Amino acid sequence: MMLLEVKGIKKTYQTKARKTVAVNDVSFSLGKNDFVSVVGRSGSGKSTLLNMLTGLLAPTSGAILFEGADLRGMGDLAVSRVRNERMGYVPQGYSVLANLTLLDNVCLPFYLFKREGAVHEKARDLLGRMGIAQLADRYPAELSGGEIRRAAIARALINDPAILIADEPTGDLDEQTTGEIMRLFKEINTGGTAILMVTHEPDTVAYGNRLFQMAQGKLEETQIKELN
Repeated sequence: MMLLEVKGIKKTYQTKARKTVAVNDVSFSLGKNDFVSVVGRSGSGKSTLLNMLTGLLAPTSGAILFEGADLRGMGDLAVSRVRNERMGYVPQGYSVLANLTLLDNVCLPFYLFKREGAVHEKARDLLGRMGIAQLADRYPAELSGGEIRRAAIARALINDPAILIADEPTGDLDEQTTGEIMRLFKEINTGGTAILMVTHEPDTVAYGNRLFQMAQGKLEETQIKELN
């Protein structure tokens, strides 16, 4: 069984003036060891696609099977539990809560559903893997963009997801920090977590093993070496 199976999904938006097709008949499968990069121009449908894959947005048609279960057939609570327990999501841009310390931001998904056990030690370990353990008690306003992005990745991993989904995780970072984060992603993938990453940066796709290009809502797999 594949980890993720996407079957002919489409997302359309209808207004009085026009009908817009944001994602158009997309199908692909992703295995538990895959590290997939998705590239394409702004407005090509990449973020809409990720929002559907994580259950935040329902497709107009088609099916999304995650670990064999169709997300469209689940209620909101069930989808939220799948997203919390089995998916790690790093959204684009600033996504931490300003009034929580870095440690509490990382722990937050653990508390969204009832669980037993202590989480602070695990969160500190994850911050250590990200190279920012010494910042655990700081607030986001005291940190750099790269440090906040690392914290968001740690937060996405706190519940041991089967897949890490990231939207432009290095979009506004310098070259050195980008390299550090991509090496972390490679380590995470080697450790058994699948990765699906949207990126605008050609240099980052070399860390993965599969590449898709998106244009006008269509998704097509290509060879990594073919990317210009």
